[in-house]
Amino acid sequence: MKAYDIIKKPLMTEKISALNANQTYCFQVSPKATKIDIKRALKEMFGADVDEVRIANLPGKSRFRRNRKAQKKAAFRKAYITLRNKAKLDITKFAKEEKELKIKKIKDPKIPTTKAKSTKKIAKKTSKA
Repeated sequence: MKAYDIIKKPLMTEKISALNANQTYCFQVSPKATKIDIKRALKEMFGADVDEVRIANLPGKSRFRRNRKAQKKAAFRKAYITLRNKAKLDITKFAKEEKELKIKKIKDPKIPTTKAKSTKKIAKKTSKA
């Protein structure tokens, strides 16, 4: 797996921001990622030396609205990462690079768009008739 497939996004809450003082950061990660995969992905993305990786699997939750329709909140996995040597991560760098990757995927001509697929189907149907 690629680094951006393993680490999906950084998480920020009050609890996590308190942990940042101890060089501990939290990321939402792929459900298939192992501790070793996460460690390698952080080394590749940020160049950081990781001391410890702890993983928490959070279950999905159901929410009931006024009209009693159930909505499911998806289950996900998060990783708490502790860095060595009092190093710090620039999490804003992650968001910038992620946006650049999305833009590259959109502009890549090799990836067919939904419009191109639908015009091909229409062309096939008209040629048969």
